[in-house]
Amino acid sequence: MEGKDSQEWLFQIQYDVLGEQTSNWGGIQNPLNEKAGGKKATDWGYGRMSPTFKFALSFEDGDPRSQVIAKGRIKEDNSIQYYNRSKVWFSHKYRFSSQPLSRFNTDMNAPILRFADVILVYAEAAAELGLDSEAHDALDLILTRAQNGGSSPALVDRSLTGDTLKEFIFWERARELCFEGHGKFDIVRAGLDKFLAR
Repeated sequence: MEGKDSQEWLFQIQYDVLGEQTSNWGGIQNPLNEKAGGKKATDWGYGRMSPTFKFALSFEDGDPRSQVIAKGRIKEDNSIQYYNRSKVWFSHKYRFSSQPLSRFNTDMNAPILRFADVILVYAEAAAELGLDSEAHDALDLILTRAQNGGSSPALVDRSLTGDTLKEFIFWERARELCFEGHGKFDIVRAGLDKFLAR
């Protein structure tokens, strides 16, 4: 996966196929590098964690981060092969640009902590303390980065406060950190009743 050694990552577990230090993270946990029939392939990036329809709809139109999910499979030429079933979405966050040596053991690093997570933790802490302006500023850092020179997603609505702001942060964590292994812990912290209500 491109960018796996970028400065964005503050901590990750390193793996290298050629060094015979391979990871099941790249094959089993989420970014399964195989397609139907059990064949390894570069153009499937078929995640074991499937995005929900509600999550797919949580992205603003034009948000570049929404490209990590698709209603169907993203092929090598970046076109999408759509499926006829409705509300079926797949994760494509961990696509391989070159064919892995093994179906289940890859040199994909296991993600632990990246810079965006730290900013979002700060935003959440600020919101919990009632420091709404600080939370807004931190969220705008994330959203500006996500825009990648465009205009979507929009910067945070400065009128958000209290529980409404915390709810926005919950969903922003989901959009920014999707399929990186944080979702379960965010749900536990939020409480199952809140998760079911969402």
